[in-house]
Amino acid sequence: MTAKFHHSSHKRDGFTLIELLVVIAIIAIIAILAGLLLPALSKAKAKAQGIYCMNNGKQMMLAITVYASNHSELYPPNPDDGNTVPGHSWCAGMGGRRRSRGIQPRRAA
Repeated sequence: MTAKFHHSSHKRDGFTLIELLVVIAIIAIIAILAGLLLPALSKAKAKAQGIYCMNNGKQMMLAITVYASNHSELYPPNPDDGNTVPGHSWCAGMGGRRRSRGIQPRRAA
């Protein structure tokens, strides 16, 4: 008995159904993983922005404290946009001035 092998001479013109299904399954798995990871990355980005903002606030408060300790406990000047009208500055009121008519500190009883 001799086995006869038939070699087909025609070419494959496309993908088989199994190959297409495997590619679709891989794409679906990647999409599901991306869907799970993107919200976590978004939360991490928001947390990092919050930390950055808090650090900037801390640095500003530290700078104001150091300035006040070097300048007779007065706050830094705040001319805003050069306006000389009283009360038109980023820190309105009598903050940093001694014996102001504004807010008076409470005295211990």
